Amino acid sequence: MQALQQLRDHYALIAAAYGAVGGGRFFTAPDDPPRIEWRRVRALCEGAAYDGRWASDYEPVLPEARAELGRYKPNATVHVRFFEHRRPSPTVICVHGYCGGNFHFEERLWRANVLYQRGLNVILFTLPFHALRCPWHSLLPLFPCHANLLRTNDGFGQAIWDLRRLLDWLGGLEVGVAGMSLGGYTTALLTTIEPRLAFAIPIIPLADLTDAMLLHEAMRGIAIPTEIETLLRRALAIHSPLCRGPLLDGKRVLVVAAEHDHITGAVHAERLASHLHASLVRCAGSHLLSLWRTSAPQLIEAFVARQLLQPLACKASS
Repeated sequence: MQALQQLRDHYALIAAAYGAVGGGRFFTAPDDPPRIEWRRVRALCEGAAYDGRWASDYEPVLPEARAELGRYKPNATVHVRFFEHRRPSPTVICVHGYCGGNFHFEERLWRANVLYQRGLNVILFTLPFHALRCPWHSLLPLFPCHANLLRTNDGFGQAIWDLRRLLDWLGGLEVGVAGMSLGGYTTALLTTIEPRLAFAIPIIPLADLTDAMLLHEAMRGIAIPTEIETLLRRALAIHSPLCRGPLLDGKRVLVVAAEHDHITGAVHAERLASHLHASLVRCAGSHLLSLWRTSAPQLIEAFVARQLLQPLACKASS
């Protein structure tokens, strides 16, 4: 009972604080593009792969959140891996899922070499508190976290800020975002904030973080009272895609569901597709690996080509 009371008090405080801030003040537009420090990783056919990093410069509105995020120095640096063609090419920014972000793993999961060979520049983006941004190199990222909603809410605030600065650096032309699972949630959120995207592809996405947290607690045998659930939804509403109107034309959004996904479930993809007025595609497979080994790269290639109204050039294998 004491633990539930502490949750109730925490959620009530967070709901009131972020409710007073509002989405307009929370998701402010960056003033300038980042100064990115690049390191060449390897040569590619007709291009090269680079690792880039820059200072996030994200500053939460709430003083308590500034203090919380300020405790974790590694999180203040953004990390990307960029597969770049020598000639101008459309770009897809790939946003990983929970516990992801290791470039060695993400290259293979996203099949970045395949997307690159089909004519796309590919950027692997690291979410806050993951991989190189995770303090103490912990196996479990500190974001999102149901016990610390300051870090959760402003983690999404920082993710959107960092992505928008990357868009500023790229110039915003023929640039889209694809995200898996937690990255799918982040991608869907970005479509309610950033109209410059050429396309957006949430893949096996979360649609509602509250539902995911409630499921996590239920798996631990903890039933959350309705009053606390209501407070939690209010506390997380600041970044919920379902609580915001889409700014991107639904024709530019493709939501991908997996038929046997038992992690997020097809219902999350269905809710997002309906809310964003987007097309929904169901693929064989389950969460992450088995889905990605089938048709996801082809889906991205075909959808991007339709949005750009031009075929993507096929590249020779590097």
